[in-house]
Amino acid sequence: METKHRGVVKDIPYYVSDKFMRTTIRDPYKVAQVERLVEKSYDQFLQNECRAQRKHQRQLQQRAAAFRGDPRKRASMLKDAEGYELSRCEEHKDLFQSKGRR
Repeated sequence: METKHRGVVKDIPYYVSDKFMRTTIRDPYKVAQVERLVEKSYDQFLQNECRAQRKHQRQLQQRAAAFRGDPRKRASMLKDAEGYELSRCEEHKDLFQSKGRR
């Protein structure tokens, strides 16, 4: 199945087949179902990615806390851990939490 046509839900691009465009696009209920599915799937994806990023950040913090070498190196490691980018968490917050959703 070749996907050619693109839709967007909450700034989430998704692609559908020509067959979908010919058969389903005329049914607003079915289109709404697909859009809800896209939104729910991306919400779950971002939640999982956010959890993974937070876990990695905690691991960096734990490694830094357990480091027993040069105090400057330890401070640098802690700073790096605190500054670890949680981009998927931010994206999830921007897309889903700002609308009163979890």
